[in-house]
Amino acid sequence: MDATTSAALAGLVLRTLAAMFMAFALAYLGYALARRFFGAEGLGVRWSAALLLGLVLSTMGFHAILWIGCFTLIAGLGLSAVALGIAVKLVPLPSLGTALASDLADLSDGLRQYREWQIIPLIAFALAALVTGAKTLLIPPMGWDTLTYHGVKAALWALGAGPITLDTPGGWSIYRLYFGGAEIIPAWVILPFHSDVLVPFVDWGVCMALGLVAYALGRTLGLSSWVSATQAFFLLSIPAMHRSAGLVYAEPAISLAMLGSILFGVLYFRSRNVRALALSVALLGVMAGMKTTAIPMAAVGGIVLVAAVLSSGDLRRSSCVLWL
Repeated sequence: MDATTSAALAGLVLRTLAAMFMAFALAYLGYALARRFFGAEGLGVRWSAALLLGLVLSTMGFHAILWIGCFTLIAGLGLSAVALGIAVKLVPLPSLGTALASDLADLSDGLRQYREWQIIPLIAFALAALVTGAKTLLIPPMGWDTLTYHGVKAALWALGAGPITLDTPGGWSIYRLYFGGAEIIPAWVILPFHSDVLVPFVDWGVCMALGLVAYALGRTLGLSSWVSATQAFFLLSIPAMHRSAGLVYAEPAISLAMLGSILFGVLYFRSRNVRALALSVALLGVMAGMKTTAIPMAAVGGIVLVAAVLSSGDLRRSSCVLWL
């Protein structure tokens, strides 16, 4: 092995370790905040909160360093170190294993409640979702929108380390006016390797997160665990989900933010938990920043939440119905 190959291999190993550290720090902080703020809720809600907090935090961190021209791997590692420090303060490392073991025990107890015939449709839908995941590992992100602006913006951010104007010829220049919130996740994925090889798989992960939030919403609305799981797996196995996963379109991320906002809005209506309200509003903001067509939905959601905060009794119940 010559020196050039050895240097390239060492660089790949270091970038892989950096990517793993950044992912671990974000996941740890999201989980720690979810345990702190929603520890009394069910397992589905806590895990959904961890994922959605990760979405919000990654968006905030992106804007914090992009607009000062520091969207680099070093700056990302610095942010991750801060996130890890906060997470360890909230949930110390020795307690993390205990908390995860408790969550897995709760999951195991929940699965034991299913009868044998109830497992069959869940397995069928899960296999369909795994086929979708396999597709994302085999097919590069070749969606039209990805090739024209989603992937272009994410790659230019990762390569340029700062804001971009997207000054392009002809009609292509219209994309500089499009919102870029949906490209933040691909930009973070591209940053460690300066490659989009993992972007489709992470996009599939966004779709899987959508199923988890759908399950948590069903449980919050009073559906049984089996019915909630069935509708979540059905959502993940529909043809539209199979087609869009891995193409890095904005719609899965928008749907995740919207459904997450609905979930924690319902939690606020049920328990008047201010933290649930804050997360719901934050997700509306994330959704509005992803695409212009999401702004009206976010605005309506915000109006309903404001009405719920300022009202009580019958008006609050009416606001809850309108929210759903």
